[in-house]
This record gives sequence, C-alpha cells and structure tokens, in this order.
Amino acid sequence: MYMEGALSSVAADATPFYNRDSKWWILSVAKFTSKDGVAVARQFNARLNEICSKHGKSKYAAEIENVAQENGGDGPDEANAALLHGPNTDRLAAVKAKYDPDNLFRHNRNIAPA
Repeated sequence: MYMEGALSSVAADATPFYNRDSKWWILSVAKFTSKDGVAVARQFNARLNEICSKHGKSKYAAEIENVAQENGGDGPDEANAALLHGPNTDRLAAVKAKYDPDNLFRHNRNIAPA
C-alpha cells in the first residue's frame, strides 16, 4: 500500500501506528493446510524482511503475531511491543493501565499496563 498522502499527514504520536514516514506498507499473508506451511511462510517472511529492511523500517504487527502463544504464553512477547508501537509504547502502556489495569484484553499484540 502506498503510504503518502492522508496516511502520512498524521503525526507519528497521534495514533498507535507510528510508521507514517514510510512510503510503502508491504503486507505478507499466508494460508496453508499443513504444518510444513508454517515453516515455508516464516522462511518467506524472513527473506522479505531482509530485503525490505535495506530500504527503511521493516517490522510491523504480523512479525510478532502469536509468538508467545506458540511458546505457551498468553500473547505476543511483551518485549516486542516496541517493534509495533515504537516511541508510542510508553504512552499506550499508560492508557492500558487506566482502562485495562487487570490486562483482560491481553491477547494478540498486547501492551502490558504501565
């Protein structure tokens, strides 16, 4: 998706989505019917990330999707929240502490309450 125009005219700290200075947003979606497909999709995405990282920011939500769930946790690795929200992570954690202090909504791209 081309990111200039209205998408890039919003300030980076105005929404959780801070990567507004990128010119393109590339989204890779995979559908497969066997466990082998997971490995193939990850290999493809790793290579795509390697190529795209040479041209600017290269990490977004899909990269951290369900990482901790695969390792027995409740949601994505908390340490990766900054990959998704960048400099907005602390502000979002404060909002989370106010509106969801018990972390009820913790699945899928969680931000822990501050």
